[in-house]
Amino acid sequence: MTGTTSAFILLGFDIGHAVLSILNFKPSVITIVVATINGSPDPRTVATYSSLEQLAALSRIRSNRLDIEISNINRSVGVIGEELMRLAQESVPVIVDIGGGMRLLVLETLLAILSLPKWLQDLVKVVAYFEGTNRYVELDYKDLMKIIRAYKLHRESAEELTYIDKKILEILDKKRKASLKEIHEELIRQGITTSKQNVNRILTKLEDKGYIRKIERGIYVKAIL
Repeated sequence: MTGTTSAFILLGFDIGHAVLSILNFKPSVITIVVATINGSPDPRTVATYSSLEQLAALSRIRSNRLDIEISNINRSVGVIGEELMRLAQESVPVIVDIGGGMRLLVLETLLAILSLPKWLQDLVKVVAYFEGTNRYVELDYKDLMKIIRAYKLHRESAEELTYIDKKILEILDKKRKASLKEIHEELIRQGITTSKQNVNRILTKLEDKGYIRKIERGIYVKAIL
C-alpha cells in the first residue's frame, strides 16, 4: 500500500465531477467505471471516457476502464466490490465519486460498499458533488450506516418501545454510559422490579434495533443518530 489516494469514478456524459475529484483528492490511480447494457455503453459515455483518459495521462495518473453490465445486479455488485478491494491494496483512501453514471450503477456501487469486508469499510470515502458547483459531500461507511439506522428508527413507531425500554434509554441518556449492573440497580431504585437477565435481554434488543451500542467492557451508551 503506497499511502497515496486512489479513485473509483462513475462516468456519465461529462467529466466535470471527475476533474474536481482529481483536483481535490490528487489520486495516483483511478478506475473509470462505464455502464453497459447488453454489453454496449452509451456512445456519449465512450466520448467522455476518451477525454478523461487523456486528462489522466496528462496528469500522470494511472487509469484503467471498468465496464459494468448494470442489468446483472448481483454480478455488478460483486465486480465493483472486487475492484474497490484491489484499489485499496494499492493506495488509500479510495475515493468513490458517484457524480456520474446511470442511477442503477450508482445503486449497485452503494450496495457494493455496504457489502465490503470490515477491514475495507473505513478506507472508502463516497463523494457526491452539488451540480454546477465545486462543493461536495463526503460519506464513509459509518456515515452510510448511521443514515440507514436513522431512517429505520424513524419508521418504527415509538409505541413499539415498552415502558421499561424507555426507562433504560432515559437512564443511558442521563448517565451517558452504564453497565448492565448499573442499569439494573437504577431500575430497582426507581421502583421497577425486574431481573438482571431480563434487563440483559432488553439491552440486546435495543442494541439490535440501533437504539444503543456496547463499548468496552460491556458498557452501554445511547446510539448517536
